Amino acid sequence: MGGPFFCPAIAGNAPATSDPVGPCAIITAMRCVPALSVTLLAAAITPAAVAQETASAAVAQGALVFEYWCAPCHSDGPGMPGTAALEVKYQGSLPAALLERADLTPAVIELFVRNGVSVMPPFRKTEIGDDDLTALASYIVAESND
Repeated sequence: MGGPFFCPAIAGNAPATSDPVGPCAIITAMRCVPALSVTLLAAAITPAAVAQETASAAVAQGALVFEYWCAPCHSDGPGMPGTAALEVKYQGSLPAALLERADLTPAVIELFVRNGVSVMPPFRKTEIGDDDLTALASYIVAESND
């Protein structure tokens, strides 16, 4: 029954001792540590936790891609040609700054990046790779939903 995941204190089989720090207590505690460590580790590493960490990493990568490739034209503020063009196009019916646009989906973002639109050039896979494009779309969607 023992094994590395057996803990006599948890199972109710701990040896009776009046000395809380004696050899039996120390051995019992040492035998419980691996089981507790594995339990805590298993609780921390769930599919949802892994997915959340992966999504967070994608959003962080997307922020870097946005700052390098998109921000020079699409940041909020004066002197940004992409933002200015969208202000003229939408006349206030939609926000001009991309990070404020809740209507953009990853598919639409990928379409505009790969094909360009109006004066915006298309970006080749050698400029913005597929993984970076997915991360960029994740970042824009996450920022617009905050």
